[in-house]
Amino acid sequence: VSINHNVHNICDTSFVDDTVYPIVAPAEIIVAITVAVAKAAVYTFAQFGMILNFSKGKTEAMVTFYGPKHKEAKVDLLVNHNSVVEFTSCGVTKSLRFVDSYKHVGTQACIASNMGMEVHTKAAIIKNETSRLRSKVLAPTNIDIKRKINIMNCYIISKGAFQCGT
Repeated sequence: VSINHNVHNICDTSFVDDTVYPIVAPAEIIVAITVAVAKAAVYTFAQFGMILNFSKGKTEAMVTFYGPKHKEAKVDLLVNHNSVVEFTSCGVTKSLRFVDSYKHVGTQACIASNMGMEVHTKAAIIKNETSRLRSKVLAPTNIDIKRKINIMNCYIISKGAFQCGT
């Protein structure tokens, strides 16, 4: 595979769905580097007949700006690019969205490194699920109270913890 005239020999290849690539760079170039990584990913996957999905909620980027020129870099992304940067790879134009939060299956990650969204979502799931248990577990008189408590604990914890941190 040749990327920017650098030839890389690939002996064995595999791909993993749902990956994260941490990128650390100065504020004024982190967006450009992130786009370059996305461009390389599109190119590499295309070499094996696969197409990356850049639809909303699919392939997206999260970026935090630190250091010198961080304010200018953030304003440039938000105002001048509306948090979306277009690029072309393999003759196809793609749009890479830069988002503040990203939901993957049952987990939400956010730029603020704050678990508030995640806790709120899980609390809502637990609340919704406990209402189902009222009629199926709590109401029947033929189930021992100790067994009811065990069922409730297991069910609530499994629903609330499902795919935490994935």
